[in-house]
Amino acid sequence: MSAPPAPLALLGLGAAGRSLARWLVARGQPCPLLWNRTCAVARDLAAELGGSACAAAEEALARSEVALIALSDAALPGFVASLEPPPGGPLRAALHLAGARPPSLLDPLRRRGIAVGVFHPLAALTRAPGAPPPAGLAFGIRGDPPARAAARRLAGLLDAAVLELAEDDRAQLRYHAGAALAANGLVALFAEAEAVLAGTLEQPDQARLGLRSLLGSSLAALERLGPAQAQTGPIQRGADDLVQLHIESLAGQPRAQALYLELSRSLLLLASPNLAAQARRRLAALLGLPPGDEAQG
Repeated sequence: MSAPPAPLALLGLGAAGRSLARWLVARGQPCPLLWNRTCAVARDLAAELGGSACAAAEEALARSEVALIALSDAALPGFVASLEPPPGGPLRAALHLAGARPPSLLDPLRRRGIAVGVFHPLAALTRAPGAPPPAGLAFGIRGDPPARAAARRLAGLLDAAVLELAEDDRAQLRYHAGAALAANGLVALFAEAEAVLAGTLEQPDQARLGLRSLLGSSLAALERLGPAQAQTGPIQRGADDLVQLHIESLAGQPRAQALYLELSRSLLLLASPNLAAQARRRLAALLGLPPGDEAQG
């Protein structure tokens, strides 16, 4: 008698694939069937997690009900076109993890009767072992109804929230741009702020310690209150004199100054409903906003 099909195959073990495999096992789930172009990578991760590695991607597909394809955006089209899952096998759905790419990237599988979709982790991913599933984990999903159902079940196994994306390719690109702005924008902002702070401290390496404290409290307030109520600082208080001093102090660091100005414009739009009209106008003039734009937050 043949073995029953595994619930899940995981193809591709870069940062995303490894993270998902480890998160599933950390949640008490069995390790997926693993495949990677470099066989040793799959074997090593299978040994770490108590799972099984497959020598060929088709072998993993032939033995599973759902396939997670965790290859890079560039590698996905050629890889999917080369797949030949056996007809009549247990595979019912295939999901890729590329947040900017539509489900149609998996059309070669769809033409074989397999439902396809997107299962995009909204999380910073790393290859390092031992990282637990992040608190408040969420996935953006879209695709054929059976693929969406498989994505919801998988998110449930990870105790993760689901963001249902519209079946619209351009909307998905905007979704991914927003996610990149939040995640990578924060990294860029941290780097610029760290450089500014480091130049003011007797021990420059303490800048990161101070920023961790500040960002931790800011993120906690954001989660609790939302952006408008979590905002603090001179823009929120209408203190245009202090904003002017900040801008002048950054004259020797033009990239940080430009970032300060652009983010301050966004902050003014957020704070605008709670500021007196005169304070709004002074700040708008200082930040280079056209008259009246500051009141459109």
